[in-house]
Amino acid sequence: MPVLTLQIGQGQTTPDQKARLVSRLASDAADITGIPAEKFVTFIDEYPLEAIGVGLKTIEALRAEH
Repeated sequence: MPVLTLQIGQGQTTPDQKARLVSRLASDAADITGIPAEKFVTFIDEYPLEAIGVGLKTIEALRAEH
């Protein structure tokens, strides 16, 4: 059972977008590997923006600057 994991900032995707990501990620992985898409398990891990850093600042701090 192959596992796909996507890590993303919290609140950046809607439930519909998550469903589309699950479908496309499994479909593309199946096309590339030859493993049936139905065998893939996909996890979407969401992190609060204050827990993600880019350079010297968190995404939350970067957004506050703009």
